[in-house]
Amino acid sequence: MPKLDIIHDAIKNALIKDGWTVKAPYVIQYGKTTLYADNMTFTFMC
Repeated sequence: MPKLDIIHDAIKNALIKDGWTVKAPYVIQYGKTTLYADNMTFTFMC
């Protein structure tokens, strides 16, 4: 997994406090290629 940037935890915590669901890291594998999407976020509108 790649190195996280310096503000990773601050942004993740702010999103969680605001009601977002954070899945980090989100790993996508296709064949021999691996991609890492950091801080994949979800929110639900009601």
